[in-house]
Amino acid sequence: MSIKKLQEIYLWNRYQKELTEKDLKLLREKEKKKTHQGLDELIDSLPKKKDINVVDKSKIDWKSFVDKKKLEKELEFNRKDG
Repeated sequence: MSIKKLQEIYLWNRYQKELTEKDLKLLREKEKKKTHQGLDELIDSLPKKKDINVVDKSKIDWKSFVDKKKLEKELEFNRKDG
């Protein structure tokens, strides 16, 4: 074989190797994106926490306070007699 032919074979093999490495890198990036898409879909599927406004929060806090201090009967009595 001539030196020119050997050089051509060497360059061709090197070119193929570079293509293979680039292809592998692209495939890895695609797989990574697929994984991230799956995680994004999972996060989107989780139930969202409902925001609570000040009025609703106050109602919940008051009810909790009344239950904790056992004031329901006293408040009911005061409403009727009051």
